[in-house]
Amino acid sequence: MQIRAGKSYSWLAAAVLLLGSVAVVPTGCGGGSSPSATIEGGNNGGGGGGGETRFATFRVKVDWGPRTRVVGLSSALSARITMAGADSNAEDITWVVNRPDGQAGVSIPVVYDTPRQAKVGSHLLTVKFYGTTDATGPEVGFAQASATVVADGSLTVTISTYTGIQTVAVVPNQSVEVGETKDLTFEARNAKGELVPLTHGSALFTVSANPANLETVDNGSSVRGKRPIEAFVTVKVDSAVSKAERVAVTSRTELSVSPLDAAIGSEFPLDLSASIVNAPETDVTFAIKGGAGSANGTLESVTGTSATYVAPKVTGDTVKTVEIEVVSKYDSTKRTTVPVTVNAPATVTVTPAAPTISFDESVSLAAVVNNLSPRIPSGDARRGVTWKVLTDGSGQSVGKITKDGIYTAPKREGTFTVVATSVYDTTKSIEVPVTVESAVAVTVDPNPAPVLEWEQALNLSATVARTTVQNVTWTVVSPAGFSSALVSTGPSTARFTAPKRNGTYLVRATSVYDTRRSFTLSIDVQTNVVVKVTPEVVKMSVKASKQFTAAVSGQPAGKDATVTWTVTGPNGEANTGNKYGTITGSGLFTAPATVAKNALGKLEQVSRIVATSNYDTASSSAATVTVVGGSIGVDVN
Repeated sequence: MQIRAGKSYSWLAAAVLLLGSVAVVPTGCGGGSSPSATIEGGNNGGGGGGGETRFATFRVKVDWGPRTRVVGLSSALSARITMAGADSNAEDITWVVNRPDGQAGVSIPVVYDTPRQAKVGSHLLTVKFYGTTDATGPEVGFAQASATVVADGSLTVTISTYTGIQTVAVVPNQSVEVGETKDLTFEARNAKGELVPLTHGSALFTVSANPANLETVDNGSSVRGKRPIEAFVTVKVDSAVSKAERVAVTSRTELSVSPLDAAIGSEFPLDLSASIVNAPETDVTFAIKGGAGSANGTLESVTGTSATYVAPKVTGDTVKTVEIEVVSKYDSTKRTTVPVTVNAPATVTVTPAAPTISFDESVSLAAVVNNLSPRIPSGDARRGVTWKVLTDGSGQSVGKITKDGIYTAPKREGTFTVVATSVYDTTKSIEVPVTVESAVAVTVDPNPAPVLEWEQALNLSATVARTTVQNVTWTVVSPAGFSSALVSTGPSTARFTAPKRNGTYLVRATSVYDTRRSFTLSIDVQTNVVVKVTPEVVKMSVKASKQFTAAVSGQPAGKDATVTWTVTGPNGEANTGNKYGTITGSGLFTAPATVAKNALGKLEQVSRIVATSNYDTASSSAATVTVVGGSIGVDVN
C-alpha cells in the first residue's frame, strides 16, 4: 500500500491504524511531498501452534516523495526504522534506508527487505528521518506507534501527512526510574485514526496525579522520576489532550529478608529481619496474608526492619503454611513473601519407659511433653499430661493411677498399659507397658536346718519379702502322715517336733498374700538307739539260771533307757509253753527243765535272750544260750 503526501504544516502530528502490515509516510514543512514508507508482512512459516513463539518476515516499502526543499521532512535523505524487542533474542530489529540518488523532483518508491524475522505480537515502532544519508545529520522528523505484528501479514500502519490532530494518547505501560529523565512515548492521530509524525517538542506533558513521584522537565517535553511507585500523566498537542495514563516510577531498591522460608512448631516464635539497599528509606512493613489471628498467627515486636512472628496453634497431623509479606515502604513494588510451615511436633516421653513391679506395688511415672513452644512457661498446665490405664477385657483390676502419675499394680500378674496424653495436644500420647510380676519371696530360718533327734523341737520363722503381709501357712509335704509334727505358733512362725522315725522331712511355708510363693525347708531326723546284752553267749544245764544285763545308748537325753526281755527259739521261734526257758523283767533267765535231742542226737537246744529298747522298739540286742541235759552248771563264753 502507498500513502500519498498531503498538505504540509509548520509542525507535525501522527496517528496509527493497526491492521496487518505497516505503512509510514513522513511529512514536513514547506512545499512538496514527503517520503512515505510501507512495511508489508508475510508469513514465513515460522512458529506454530500451542505455546510456541511465532515469527514473520517483513518487507519495507519507502515511497520517497518529490524533494523540492532542503528543510524539514521534505529534505530527508534517509530513515532509521526500529521495532523494539522484536527478534528472537528480544532485541530490537533496526535497519537504515536511504533515498535513491537523483530524481529529486519525483516520487520514488523502493522496497527493502527487513534484516531478520520479527516475533508475532505488539512492538513499539519508531521511524526517524534524517537530513543526510545513512541516518546521519539532523533528525528532521519522527513517528512512534504500538504496532501489532500478525503472522498472516494483514497489519497496516499508515503515517500520513497532517490533516488535523484529532486525538493524542500516552502509550501505556511506560516506566521511568527514579532520577532518570525520559521522553515519554505518545501517539497522535488524525480524524482517520492514522499516525501523524511530529517534530520533537511538539507535545506538552503534565503530571495529573502523584506529582511527588514524577515531575516534568524541559518545559514539559520530558519527565523525571522522583519517588516510586507511580504517577499519572497527560499529553497535549494543540487543543487535543489525552486521558491520564499510568506511568510506573521504578527504583533500584533491593529488599532482602532473613530467613527466606522456615518450618516451625505450633506457637513457636520466628524472628524476621529485613534489609533495604539503594533507597533513602530503609523501613519495611510486615503483614500476614489472610490476616493475623488464631488461624494464621500474630506479629509482635514490629520495628522498621524486624518483627517476631508467632505461629498459630496446630495439633495432630495438621501442617499449615502461612505467608508473611514484607514490603519496602519506599518502593512498595519491592516486596517478598516468606512462607512459614507450621506443624505440631509435640511428643510425649515417660520414664521409666517399661517398669516391672510386684503386686500392689506402686511406681512413679514422670512424663515430659517435648517440642512445645518456649513461650509456654515451665510449670504451665499445658506442659502436663493426663493419665489413664487401659482395660484388658478380663473384667479384673488393671491397677490404678493418680493424676500425678503414680501407678499401683493389681494383685495379679500381667502387662498393663498406662497412657500419658498431652494436655496441649490431645492427639499426642504414649503407651507405657507396666509388667506386674509377683516379687514375693519366702525364706525360712534356720536354713539349713540342723539334724534333729527324735522328739527334738525346732522353732521356725518365715519372712515374706516385698509385701507387708507376712502371714504364711505351714505344711509337712513329705513324707505323708506327719502333719502333727508341725504346729503354727504365729502368723509367720511354727514349731517342728521330730517324729520318732529317722528320715528327711520337707516343711513348706507358703505366703498367704501370694500362694504361688513358698519356701520348702529340708529337715533331717536321725536317732540311733543301741542295745547291748551281756553276756552274749552262755552254755548252761537245764533248770539253771543266769542274770543278763542290757545297756541302752543313743536315745535323747532323759529318755527311757530300759528294755523289755523276751525268750525265743534260735531263729525267733515263739516260746510256747516256755519251751526255751523264762526270763524276768530284770533279766534273770531260767533254763527249761528238759530239752530234746538235737539232730546230732545230743540233749541240748538253743535259746535266744532278746533285750528290746523300750524307747525305740526297733532297737534290740540278743544273747545266745545253749541249754544241755544233765548237770553242768553255767558256762559263760
